[in-house]
Amino acid sequence: MNTGYKVVRLISNTNEYKPVMSFAYQGIKYIQDQPTMQDKNKFGPMTVFSSLISAQQFANDMSHLPGITIFKIRYTQSDEEVLWKKEGKIIKTKKVSGCPKGTILASSVTLLEELKIKK
Repeated sequence: MNTGYKVVRLISNTNEYKPVMSFAYQGIKYIQDQPTMQDKNKFGPMTVFSSLISAQQFANDMSHLPGITIFKIRYTQSDEEVLWKKEGKIIKTKKVSGCPKGTILASSVTLLEELKIKK
């Protein structure tokens, strides 16, 4: 297990969070202190950051969206090299090189502690 950072959006009126990027499978739900695992029937690895600076830059870039926050996380690095999600019978993919600087792919993510976003 590694430690890193995850930028997420709070789902209104819940204690759940979802991915920020629209490419991410929007059925992913993150709950603090509970592991979120890759579901090989629906989506591939999740995106995380190894550095707080990279996470803060991305969060600032996405600050126009409501509910953006950063969590310190525990994650398992994925062996996969692309993001993917299933939409019906179609599998959509995205290279990690097209993601924000400092992105790492993870097969499991646990939100540990919410951090303040520095602007």
